[in-house]
Amino acid sequence: MGILQSTIILMRFRPKMIIGTGGYVSAPILFAYGFLRKIRLFRSKVFLYEPNACPGLLNKVSARFADCVGVGFDETASWFDIDKGTVAKVGYPVRREFKGLDKIKARTNLGIDQSREVVLVLGGSGGSRAINQALLLALPHLIKNPNIFVFHITGNRSDSEIIADETCLSKNINQSNIVGFYRQVDYVDDIYQVYAAADLIVCRGGAGTLTELSIVGRPSVVIPASVVTDDHQAANARQIEMLGGGKVLYEKARWTDGKIETFVDSKLLYEVVSDTLDDKEGLKKMARAALSSQQIDSLKLVVELL
Repeated sequence: MGILQSTIILMRFRPKMIIGTGGYVSAPILFAYGFLRKIRLFRSKVFLYEPNACPGLLNKVSARFADCVGVGFDETASWFDIDKGTVAKVGYPVRREFKGLDKIKARTNLGIDQSREVVLVLGGSGGSRAINQALLLALPHLIKNPNIFVFHITGNRSDSEIIADETCLSKNINQSNIVGFYRQVDYVDDIYQVYAAADLIVCRGGAGTLTELSIVGRPSVVIPASVVTDDHQAANARQIEMLGGGKVLYEKARWTDGKIETFVDSKLLYEVVSDTLDDKEGLKKMARAALSSQQIDSLKLVVELL
């Protein structure tokens, strides 16, 4: 039904350009266009955008009739079997606020001590239960470092998750000891300010997040979500690791209450964060590698391709 409706829309409006980003909502329009093009009833310019290191099935299939494919990683081009010259690295467009950030100013705005080693932990726009749990279990060990400051963005949580997290926190740490050491928030509007304030960022492996960290030049510990399409977050994370801009910590699986549950090993999380912070020269190299790995003119490149 979606393809039929898309066929009617295309024949009615006859767009000069179709842009597909690989999401499932793009499928009906792209398949409808492929059919109309094959029977020579309609022709338009098609631009596909693939931000992940490992492209999704829709983009790989649709690339056969695309005029151009913009990719976020150099290695992604090898996945597309189309004419030479039609695949171009354009990076990932980000807001201009992410460029030219100042760490001192950001920490002042956020009320964070300039002398601290700031670790930002987040699980993407929706948060990550696995990362939240692992961090809370790792905090008693991290707090032994008197110079550390942990900024934790939990994402939206259910009431039961909030109660469980607060219980875990109070059980493992004396509340008076975490003042000036740990800050927990559900969401941050100006995320670029927190990026700028951080020395190390623990995050998921979404293309948008990793690109933002590269633009601001921040080292990362990437924990790719294990249950995502084509395991694309792990592929993204490995690209960042190969470039030298971050480290990868994979989720594990365990049998809990009759079902398989994925989790992040809190001991490994503590160890990789501590080891990374202790290696000052290595941290600087990671920051330089992250900063040099991304295109800062992505929007301009996309417009030129269009």
